[in-house]
Amino acid sequence: MLQHKRAMFTRCLARSNRVLRCQAGPSIFRRSHGDHHSDDEGGSLPLLIFDLDGTLVETAPDLHAALKQTLAAAGRPTDLTLRDMEPMIGDGVAKLVERAFASQLGVATAGKAELKEAVKEFTSYYSDHCCEQSHLYPRVKD
Repeated sequence: MLQHKRAMFTRCLARSNRVLRCQAGPSIFRRSHGDHHSDDEGGSLPLLIFDLDGTLVETAPDLHAALKQTLAAAGRPTDLTLRDMEPMIGDGVAKLVERAFASQLGVATAGKAELKEAVKEFTSYYSDHCCEQSHLYPRVKD
């Protein structure tokens, strides 16, 4: 999961002029002992970790696009608005997908197998499109 987050973060930073550029290489994400991480030369780097999604970076529009794609792929209505989806965010992708499917009145409840496939669809789509609409919240770059 850390590799996925690192790749997503790097793509997000690289794709948008609205988002600051990442200068750190993958070594900053390597696990080490103590309060520092090792760089490629064996030295140590201070480690600072940020929770990006919804804290520093507004990712809801990309989550919404991925969710709509997921619903469409499952043959379900895609009329879920961004405003409707925002309270569903939290507790991970599986919960988001489950809540979106459950919110559709008049549509058959999703079984475990359908939800599992939907989570795969969501993850695949979001991995490829995670930074198309995401942007830093105002004043974060300041």
